[in-house]
Amino acid sequence: MESRFGVNSIRWILSLGLSLCVFMPPKAVHAYNPAETPVDGVLSLPDAAMAARDEGRQRMELVQTTEVTIQLEKKMPAPVPENSPEPPPPPVEFEDLQDPFKDETPDILELRDPFVGVNRVMFRINENIYDYVMDPVAREYKKIVSEDIRIAIRNMFNNAMTPVKFVSSLLQGDINKSTRVLGRVIINSTIGVGGLFDVADQHFHIDDVNEDFEQALGYRGVPTGPYFVIPFMGPLTARHIVGRVVDSFLSPTVLFAPGFAAGAAMGVTDKINDISFILEDKESLDESAIDKYESVRDFYHQYREGLIRK
Repeated sequence: MESRFGVNSIRWILSLGLSLCVFMPPKAVHAYNPAETPVDGVLSLPDAAMAARDEGRQRMELVQTTEVTIQLEKKMPAPVPENSPEPPPPPVEFEDLQDPFKDETPDILELRDPFVGVNRVMFRINENIYDYVMDPVAREYKKIVSEDIRIAIRNMFNNAMTPVKFVSSLLQGDINKSTRVLGRVIINSTIGVGGLFDVADQHFHIDDVNEDFEQALGYRGVPTGPYFVIPFMGPLTARHIVGRVVDSFLSPTVLFAPGFAAGAAMGVTDKINDISFILEDKESLDESAIDKYESVRDFYHQYREGLIRK
């Protein structure tokens, strides 16, 4: 009996303990307090689990902090020493490159030369007139007449072309050139002794104006027309022929000449005087040109178009 009672008592106690463990909440079993000090430095089972979890969290936070630090270091630029040279500029794209020698002015249209066969014949005639008449006369004239006198004669004829320059400047609406033309003719015709001396340029710094009616037509958009070579007149375009006709009615050497012979003599004198200044240039052109006809034509066209665009 006693042994049965002891065994039954033990069974009853064990059953009661298991029931308490099953039906009681976990907090009732053990209420964890981090402030509690473990006995003899040994953590209980729940304390060890909580400590392991805290340690894992700390390691994760450390890893995340390290990764953020590494990313920030990658994004931050490297420190530059004080005496280090400046970094090279970024490479320039090919599309951004600009040609420093590029001319922004529009291209000159090609000159039409539909009568090239006849023009070449006229060109050879003019070349013979120049080589056998004009060139020898101009060289002898250059030897006899000093450069100062030839410059004075050139200034006088240039001053006489004032009406042509003034009308052309007005037709282009260029007030600056118009006032310069008037100022020059007043100064040079009085102080410059009838235009023999260019006092306006030398002492008053009023630059000369190179204008004619053909330039006014070109400025207003009149096309050049075909190219011609006319005996005794040289290369001309249809537009230039019209301009020369109008200029002749404005030129004092034609309007106020005593007669046709006197007007022609003044024109020839002006031509010979001008040639005396370009003898060497004409020789250089003849020596360097492969085709003299094309060289003269292209030079004439570019020169006249350049005057219009000024």
